Amino acid sequence: MRKEDLIKRWHEPLYETYLERILHCLTKGKTIGEDLSPFGLYENRIDFRGLELPVCSTIKKCRFLHVDMSYSSIESVNAEKCLFEDVIFDSANMQGFRDLGNKYLNCSFIRTDLSGAGIGHYGSYYNQCVFKNTKFKRTRFIRTEYDNCLFEDCKLKNADFNASSFVSCKFIGKLHGVCFSNGYFMGKELNKEFGVPRVNRMQNVSFAEAELKEVSFRYNCNLSTIIMPKSGEYRLYDKFRKRMELLQSKINEFEGEDRKQVEIFTKVYLIDAVDLEQEEYIFNCDELRQYYGNSLGERILHILDEIQ
Repeated sequence: MRKEDLIKRWHEPLYETYLERILHCLTKGKTIGEDLSPFGLYENRIDFRGLELPVCSTIKKCRFLHVDMSYSSIESVNAEKCLFEDVIFDSANMQGFRDLGNKYLNCSFIRTDLSGAGIGHYGSYYNQCVFKNTKFKRTRFIRTEYDNCLFEDCKLKNADFNASSFVSCKFIGKLHGVCFSNGYFMGKELNKEFGVPRVNRMQNVSFAEAELKEVSFRYNCNLSTIIMPKSGEYRLYDKFRKRMELLQSKINEFEGEDRKQVEIFTKVYLIDAVDLEQEEYIFNCDELRQYYGNSLGERILHILDEIQ
């Protein structure tokens, strides 16, 4: 059935009472049952495909078990302390969605539009969820916990996983300007407002099929168990502060424009190493050479490699 037909069917006068019952249940913390859908089951899931929820409506303490919400509109909806298990959000419009302390188990977000959404406030948890071709444009992440999740070819440019943590997750495709953090970027004073985040050890996180461009890490984000990209040349550095301080101490060995470039380079990454307390870091060597030129890029890498 086409997307247009899935949406249109809900507007039949015959089904107005179903919509009223659904909206009532969403605010009363009930379990979503098969009886709420006039269309029964679709592939063993409750058929909510094409359902349009009112903008800025609230879903609170509800249980969604085996529900198909493909092509649905959940735009600017607030969801708080809900359970979503085996729920399909494929091709759903979730722009501006507010995710407040929910739990997602075995859910699918394929071609889902989460642009401008607020994800993970109050410690939302995702386990065995699939994000594929998902739009995360201007999406705000805070204190999200991801276990065994897949991010494949997602629109993640400049995404900031603020105080979010990852265990056994896989990233496929390009990550441009993405930031991973162990704790809140603005400091531990946010623990009182949003709760204490889970330690982000990046445990067994795979970048094997990913391309990392301008990816950053902060606040002692542990990178010791990550799986490095297989394509391209990358360096995983420990003792990052010492390496950057060594490079800084050798700035006088550079001349002219090269010296200016190295001064900027050390200034930027010493902030990560010192102010943001990051002791391990990943560099895309090809990106470094492309940005600074082969000769200068190689000299920078050579100095960073001196510390054993």
